Amino acid sequence: MALMMLGFMLLVHVAVVLLRHRGRFRDRAPTLIRSIGTLLLVFQIAIAGASIPPFECSTHPNRFTTVARYPTILCGWEDGGQEWRSMAMIGMVSTLVVCAWVAGCLAVIYQMPRQIEKNNEFYMRSFTFLFMRFKPDVYWFTVVPICRNLLVSLAPTLPDSTSQILCLQGFQLLYVVVVAHYSPWRVRLGNYLDITITMALLAFLSCAAFFVETSSMKAVAWLCSILVVFMFFLNATILGLAGFQLWSHKYRKPFSFFLCHHKAGAGAFARLLKLHLTELCSKSLRHRHQKVFIDSDDLKNLEFLFDYVGSQSEHIVVLMSEELLLRPWCMGELVTAHLHQPGLKMVPVRWSDFTRPDDEFISNYSSHVDCSCLLPHNITIQMIQSMLGWLRDLPGLSLPALLTGDAVDHISRNIVSGSFARIQDAEVSDDPPKTASKRGQATGAAVVVIADTSNTESVSTALVLCKMVSPLTTQDPSLTPRYLEKDEDVAESVKTCIFILSNGAFFEASFVKSIIQAARIETMVLPIIAQDGFRFPGKEFLEDYKQRASSMLAPQGILEPPELLVQLIASLFKEIAIVFSPQDYSSTEELLKVKSRAVNDRLMMRQMTRLSPITLHGKEEGASDEMTEPPVIEKDEDANAELCLTPDESELVTELF
Repeated sequence: MALMMLGFMLLVHVAVVLLRHRGRFRDRAPTLIRSIGTLLLVFQIAIAGASIPPFECSTHPNRFTTVARYPTILCGWEDGGQEWRSMAMIGMVSTLVVCAWVAGCLAVIYQMPRQIEKNNEFYMRSFTFLFMRFKPDVYWFTVVPICRNLLVSLAPTLPDSTSQILCLQGFQLLYVVVVAHYSPWRVRLGNYLDITITMALLAFLSCAAFFVETSSMKAVAWLCSILVVFMFFLNATILGLAGFQLWSHKYRKPFSFFLCHHKAGAGAFARLLKLHLTELCSKSLRHRHQKVFIDSDDLKNLEFLFDYVGSQSEHIVVLMSEELLLRPWCMGELVTAHLHQPGLKMVPVRWSDFTRPDDEFISNYSSHVDCSCLLPHNITIQMIQSMLGWLRDLPGLSLPALLTGDAVDHISRNIVSGSFARIQDAEVSDDPPKTASKRGQATGAAVVVIADTSNTESVSTALVLCKMVSPLTTQDPSLTPRYLEKDEDVAESVKTCIFILSNGAFFEASFVKSIIQAARIETMVLPIIAQDGFRFPGKEFLEDYKQRASSMLAPQGILEPPELLVQLIASLFKEIAIVFSPQDYSSTEELLKVKSRAVNDRLMMRQMTRLSPITLHGKEEGASDEMTEPPVIEKDEDANAELCLTPDESELVTELF
């Protein structure tokens, strides 16, 4: 029946593609793959079960063998008739289908991380039926119910009913344990429902065992004895492991890593690093049950700040941005860590613009920073000076001047593994890397995130946004955002550009170049405000930008007239912006998740503003040489409020254009 439905589905697909989609079979292939995959998921047990009956034969006293379920049909290619041969052919075809299906699923699951990294849209659209039900970190779980269903379908091949029931109970019990351990379902209620249904099936099998007749009571007795002994040792082992876990956790600190950072200089990077460290800790046996401390999530009372450092954290990761040493509360955290040496491990991560303190700075530290707020906590200026001298020569990691996702991943892995190999700053040449543009074109990303690559916080915000939005795009993997690195081009496959807006971004050549490329291909735009201090460019800024743009951008290869750049900046703000600022103290993880869902919802609607098509000389495609009217900004009170625009500023901008 399932094979007939499969053939009918293929015929319908071919007819629809030929008549409605003009023969674009490759474009419509993901739809066919998803449909066939869903059908095989539903009928896997039935298809596998169809391959068994022809080969279940019973031997009679006259040495003839017949099919167990159909005693009138002889078994064998010689003795059996046409009916058995037909059944055997169907059984072999069913076996091949099931084997190919299971092997294909295993291959798809094995290749998923690599294909996601390549942003293979065809792959993600084709096999969402395997992954969309489960959480991203346990994407592989789909192989568990597939293997369970295969084993359940093979249970009837066992010689007697007792062994069949025992095997079915074993399969279901193992499945319950795996589901309870990993909680794989994307919706929490799905885990409870799955466990409840499986336990009900186990209870039904246990009741059915009372009505099974067996001819070998001795074998059953031996089997029961073995199971009793096994359960005894299993319970003892579970109790022992539970006791060991309780004992080890009693003396283990709740936080594996404490992130010491200056909010204005490294707040977004701290959030990005926490996401990476949390993901790696969940896969590490040593750090699995520990958390990563960041003040915006975990600090509820400032009085307990130094207690978190000294008593509740195993490592302190110091994000040494330019002004870290000028923040008194950060100094208090570092002094506390210094006093708890060598039990508290220190991992410095130095910014490219960080300057190591010299003797003059250390000796005159009290004249640079007012640390009177630390005196109630018994932290003196002498303690700070001693800590600075110790911290200055402490080995650690170096953050590249141009931050990339690979660099963050490398740093995170070094921190978790305890291998503090130094990462040297990458030298950026004037010529764009040969592989950058190719990589941007090859990925075929439909959504890209563009940030000021010279601003570490802006890049960190872009990477945080990508990491938090990506798990939300399982229903439409083509909307998975990808960060556009420096000198990468906006490919023609891009449909939406997410611009991370920070102060100074419009004077960064790579950022402006991406805006121009996005306008050429008429992409939709979604502005993201990454700083509280960012404001919509008013009349004074735009006039100043006209005067300074040529002198600042022309040496970097941006030769478009300033008037055109002003028009593009204005058209960028026709779309209502979303505030997403991980560096803010109020930006907890829950709040950022809400903002990420807002971004995903906007991407799903596909109704955002498009940038106007332009040429290198600022004229629309196909337009005449006559002067075209500049874009008009619609007056929208709600939009002005979202963009932090006062009524006076709105009138000034309207007059300017």
